[in-house]
Amino acid sequence: MKERSTEFLPIESDKEREEISEKKPTSTTPWPIELGQHPLGERKKRRREKDGIGELETWNKLPEAERIEGKSRIEVARECFDASERWRNLILETISVEPKERFEGGSIFYMWMNKVCPVSCEFCFFRSPTKDKRTVETEITPEGIEKIIQFTKEGKILKMVVSGGGEPLMSKDKINSLARSVKVKDFVVVTSAYWAKGKNGAERTLDALRESTQENPHHSTTTVRVSLDEGHFSRLSNSGSFDYVKNIVEWFSKNGMSGSRMKLLFHTMEGDTTVDGLLAQLSVKSSKETRQGMMHKKEVELENGLTFTIEYTQLFDASALTNLHDRKQVAKNVQTFDDFIDERRKGNMPVHFNGEQENGLDFLTFYDGTSTIWGASAPEVETSIYTEDYKQIIEKNLADVLTLGELEKGTKAIQAIVAEVNPKAVERAVCSGLRDFYARLLFEEDATRLYVSIRLLQDFVAEGRITEDQQTVWPKQLRKMVETPKEELQEAYFSSSHSIVKQYLTDPTVTADKLVSLHTRVLLGHYAMTSEKMMKEIDESDIDPAMKQTFRDAVVAPHSQMELV
Repeated sequence: MKERSTEFLPIESDKEREEISEKKPTSTTPWPIELGQHPLGERKKRRREKDGIGELETWNKLPEAERIEGKSRIEVARECFDASERWRNLILETISVEPKERFEGGSIFYMWMNKVCPVSCEFCFFRSPTKDKRTVETEITPEGIEKIIQFTKEGKILKMVVSGGGEPLMSKDKINSLARSVKVKDFVVVTSAYWAKGKNGAERTLDALRESTQENPHHSTTTVRVSLDEGHFSRLSNSGSFDYVKNIVEWFSKNGMSGSRMKLLFHTMEGDTTVDGLLAQLSVKSSKETRQGMMHKKEVELENGLTFTIEYTQLFDASALTNLHDRKQVAKNVQTFDDFIDERRKGNMPVHFNGEQENGLDFLTFYDGTSTIWGASAPEVETSIYTEDYKQIIEKNLADVLTLGELEKGTKAIQAIVAEVNPKAVERAVCSGLRDFYARLLFEEDATRLYVSIRLLQDFVAEGRITEDQQTVWPKQLRKMVETPKEELQEAYFSSSHSIVKQYLTDPTVTADKLVSLHTRVLLGHYAMTSEKMMKEIDESDIDPAMKQTFRDAVVAPHSQMELV
């Protein structure tokens, strides 16, 4: 059978595609998963133009009214928190600290290829559409693929994992381009295996992937990681049949053993028995199970000599709309996250530890090209694979005192600083289970980012990493804040006028839909804010009256988000 001309439909028939696509996700994709809804996206672009304080020589040109003579430390700090975005941007643009290490050892590169998935599992927090227009915002472009390949050549990337957002093999040509050229030890493609419902589809997809892998001059191995659990199986199986999975096993039995540089891996959840049903239908010669902390694997060998791995992972209760009023669920989610950080990440989410060798990082690139250091990059520091190379992405992150603090001090140390003023931020970042968006959620509020930045500057001064001479060129307000004891900083933070609602209202891209989404999360306990106070701040704002009315109509209507709690 000839390969179809479109890489979006590598299924055996349109009827099969319709069967998969009939069941739709129950809701639209919420913040922070919907990349186009990033509240800081537009503000990152206009930061320099708006503030005009991006250069040292302009620091002395602050308006007369902002001078601090006769003001207490708390008054000065409160005024700075009232203008949190401005002062955080000043720190971001002009102050950096020499890092203790460069984190350029062996690293992991995660990426989302596209936004589309034909399976639409009910449990999936991505809520990926089954169809979407291909744009630079919804799928990595060919240029982006070349940039990513170059990234792997410039950095020491041990493994690349393509997953998330949508189904990677909806973009087969791009997956094969990566398999053919990336400079990594292991290239991992995470897939639902929707393309294997027919034998021909399975063979075409895997044949092309094997050919691409064998052309790779860096001798990378390609691992096909099949998600096999109750959720995926119920969507893809025909009356409980494992045929689509067995099509893959059959191909690997014929083609994926010695010399192919192709590996098969099944990924499932702890307590899920779906994979046991598959094993019961295969001729298993041996099975060896290993557990080390949270690491749980099973090595399987079939009678025909094929070997593959099954990995079990903990189940994260992942939702952008987790209910923080449910304290029992909060405690459970916190424990799950803490176990993950302590056992799997050695207390530091973004750092890839390499024993006695130099530590590396976990990078994450989204399908719109946004590139981050996983669990560390402050929201306004997020870079792009289209505009920055490996060195530039490293440098921009290390140049931010907030991101550097996350890398050097560890996940829980930064959580503790955030919790001094905003424990809600810690809860929503942890309890959402959205690890790819952890830093976005933790540092969503301008005032919180400013507070943590000041506390880290205090630490860096105490450690002797910022000298007195360096501080002499700082604005007096900033010096005053860094000199202010923690307790007084907290008092200034709580007495300032900043709020998450005002932060949204001052964003030029604010819409009624964004405010309704924020209101939903307010009701769920994600912020130190009430519905009544939010209504009041919106009523008193100068946004378009029509937007106010649209917002009010949405949140007070019967069966609205107000019934969530």
